Amino acid sequence: MTYQLQNGTEKSLRNNPNQIQIIRNYRTAMTFQLSRLFTTSLGICMLAVTLTCAGAANSSNEQLRKASGLLRNNQNQEALQAALAAPADGPRNLVAGEAALRLKRYDEAVRYLADAERSYPLLADIAASLKADALYGQKKYREAAAASAAAKLSATPAISRRMEKLAADALFAAGDLKAALAAYRQFTARHSLGKDSVDAQLQTALCQEQLGDLPQAIQGYRSIHLQHPAASAAPKALEQLKSLEKKGRKEATSFTAEEQFQRGLLLLANNQPNAAAWAFAGIPRTNLSDELLARIELKSGQAAIKQRHYSLAEPFLKRALTSKTQSTRDEARLMLARLEERQGASDKALARLLSLASERGILADDALLEAALINKHNGRFNDAAQILQRLIKEFPASDLKPRAGWELAWGQYLAGNLSAAEESLQRLFKDNVYRERALYWHARTKEKQNKPSEAERSYKQLLNDFPYGFYAAWHRLHTNKPTGWMPLPNGIPEPPFPDGSQRIQELASLGMLEEARTELAAFKLKNTDKTAAPGLSRLQQLAGDLHGSIMTFHQNRPAIVDRSNLAFWALGYPRPYAEQFSRHSVTNGLSEALVLSLAKAESSFRADVKSHAGAIGLMQMMPATARMTAGVKPKNFNPLTLTNPEYNIRLGTKHLRELLNQYHQDTVYTLAAYNAGAGAVNRWRKSFGELPRDEFVENIPYQETRDYVKKIVGYMGVYRSLYRIQ
Repeated sequence: MTYQLQNGTEKSLRNNPNQIQIIRNYRTAMTFQLSRLFTTSLGICMLAVTLTCAGAANSSNEQLRKASGLLRNNQNQEALQAALAAPADGPRNLVAGEAALRLKRYDEAVRYLADAERSYPLLADIAASLKADALYGQKKYREAAAASAAAKLSATPAISRRMEKLAADALFAAGDLKAALAAYRQFTARHSLGKDSVDAQLQTALCQEQLGDLPQAIQGYRSIHLQHPAASAAPKALEQLKSLEKKGRKEATSFTAEEQFQRGLLLLANNQPNAAAWAFAGIPRTNLSDELLARIELKSGQAAIKQRHYSLAEPFLKRALTSKTQSTRDEARLMLARLEERQGASDKALARLLSLASERGILADDALLEAALINKHNGRFNDAAQILQRLIKEFPASDLKPRAGWELAWGQYLAGNLSAAEESLQRLFKDNVYRERALYWHARTKEKQNKPSEAERSYKQLLNDFPYGFYAAWHRLHTNKPTGWMPLPNGIPEPPFPDGSQRIQELASLGMLEEARTELAAFKLKNTDKTAAPGLSRLQQLAGDLHGSIMTFHQNRPAIVDRSNLAFWALGYPRPYAEQFSRHSVTNGLSEALVLSLAKAESSFRADVKSHAGAIGLMQMMPATARMTAGVKPKNFNPLTLTNPEYNIRLGTKHLRELLNQYHQDTVYTLAAYNAGAGAVNRWRKSFGELPRDEFVENIPYQETRDYVKKIVGYMGVYRSLYRIQ
């Protein structure tokens, strides 16, 4: 007998509740069995069953698959319509409930999610937590608190924690301040770190204020303002303090200079230099100790430098030089020297650094290294070598010693002192940080000494030990050596998902990527088995965490490329948006491997990512650059369009082509300019542009840009080999 359960049981079973319950139990058990079968290593299962399983998210129901895809792309209205056209089972109700919740159609969301909670045991806690959100949206705060309490029983810590906070918020919104206060206190006692913890501290203070406990409320607001200045709750805390001040509580906004200074330091540490600068500027400069005043000036200068306000930074740092405390004075001298060198006054910076080093303070070794680098960048290699030898001799315990050893070897190579360079490079063979580059430049040294067989030995060692890095890729590129790696075949079997990841798979297949990533965070903490890395990487990719997937690969990268691990390599070097990348690469006459490598380095293929500097999307376009590339007037340009993959790739590839044209098709100059800007690259070309390109790369003063160019060149070699693309 065949039972169709997708819209309820057959009429013939309606009067037989015992048989109905048996089938329901069987259906629930099948949830887990089918889920496991649907996620085999091939990723596809051909199952001829007539039983539609309420827990099987990968059902053959096209409408549910369509709804899940729409939900994944945040097309919530369309997702809801498609879900409602699907059979009313657990997965359908969960998708419909999520879509309705996003649309703020709370009544519908509660109904669908309540059904999902009852009929979808695998993800019942997810449905319960979303139902609590919907009830809160309905302003049914008591019911939301009750639903939150039930959802707190979830085995996923993030869900339990979020529901604990929502229960307290619901009590606060319901006006039950005493119960809310107790709930917030319990929450912060259990969770002392995190944004939600700071929010709970703010709510605690609001409860205390409304209950009339003003001293405790003021203390809570002040704590947030001073100790969590970068938190989103900080402006509200300051607003409350100012309100209380107007009501006669003068102590609310009475901050000492030291408290304000420490607040500025926290903002600076949280990469908010503009806010830090305003915090330092707001400190009255009267009745301060000389040392505190000097520290304020020093950190004001540092904040200005971080904002690239160099002319503003200089007077701050010069005033900090008057400090009577050596550590403050030395830090100001070092910072000022770096500023002078950046502004083109390298001789002045050099004199300042050598003077600082001669006093043998705690920054003397830093000063020597900086001085050596200035000499190197100005082509005074012998002078740089002498300073580096001095650093190694006078400060043998310095953590800068390995760096000094490398810079010494590199300077000797550039100066043409090849015998000394060879000896210095050989000493670096045992250093894990510098071994790779030491092998390459040792080989290049042997080439310059006209000793090809010895050079080949070092190259062979390099290719064996570091086959996927910049130096190996560069050597192969310029000698036409093949990698010998297998290309990716069509239809490659994917690695099996890790055991116990069914919930994540289900959520991802339903398009609920945020919930899938929440589950994934807890799953990763429990699963650290290296052999499961390929499956974990695949799971992260399925959940939309491409950055995490790529990082898992690089942290567990196989030593070789062979048939057994090709699927893992495909995860580490993916080709999302393949059609768009290919089409726009062809349109702009670009190497597809170059474009893919750049996007991987820039964003890990995340379409909506935004950098601290403001760069947006797959190819990390700065809005101003994107607008000029698009030829659009400022009033007609919306930076949010850069999160659209098609638009971002179109502008990114066009900009890349413009840079290549500007630098006469030179990939090294182009990549450096993409990262650091044309101004910096033009300065470097003027200083050492006559060097061979590998030497130019090694000489780039900005470590971020130097590493960026190396990373992309290395990625290009792998992409070309795996996908047989140019």
